[in-house]
Amino acid sequence: MLRSFVAWHLRLGFARIYLYFDDPRDDGIACARRLRARAAEGAVVVLPSDGGLRSEWAGLTTYAQWGERAEAMVEVRQMLNCEHALRRAHADADIHWLLHIDSDELFFIEGLDAASHFGRLSAHGCSTFTYPIHEGCPERIDSSNVFEEVS
Repeated sequence: MLRSFVAWHLRLGFARIYLYFDDPRDDGIACARRLRARAAEGAVVVLPSDGGLRSEWAGLTTYAQWGERAEAMVEVRQMLNCEHALRRAHADADIHWLLHIDSDELFFIEGLDAASHFGRLSAHGCSTFTYPIHEGCPERIDSSNVFEEVS
């Protein structure tokens, strides 16, 4: 599913995909690194939740609010990763919009690519936008890649 997730969003024109992995031993990290090697330089950033990332969390506002409890709660780790990605995107200086979605979600806007969609938001003075979530459900019990099989 990770391959489909990355390919879909790169096809839509996302300039960069920050992939955060909760478990630094996740098998998906090796897959993500292969995808990074095949993509344009800097298009896929792989961030395992290891000691390096966790030390960077310590300087974030979200971490200051939650302290040591932050690492025990998945929702707080997601907020930490989002804030971390926002800071990275700002430092990269070429990112104007940041979309935060889970790995089991795809961004879909009928008839538009990412640049057109976010350009329209900017043109209307929008700086944040919240999307409703529509889940794609597997159509078979033994589905190995829901993204390729959902209608």
